[in-house]
Amino acid sequence: MTKPSIPIPVISHPDFVNIPITKTIYKINTFDDGNQQYVDLENKYYKIGYYKQHPEKIALLNINMKTLISSISEWKVSISRDNVE
Repeated sequence: MTKPSIPIPVISHPDFVNIPITKTIYKINTFDDGNQQYVDLENKYYKIGYYKQHPEKIALLNINMKTLISSISEWKVSISRDNVE
């Protein structure tokens, strides 16, 4: 995968584990708890990390490489059918 030319956001929190971006694309299935504001964006995200104490809480970065969702429950997300082979 080609590295993006813009910096990848890193979440600075003592309990957060940043992970490298892979080619796996995720989609949000449930837009609630403040995430309704992202419903009009293209529904394609990279998983960029999770919280050690609550690994079910993950962070997503939209493929626009600008929009960061710092915390969403993993059950609200699934792997997209639009993944790159």
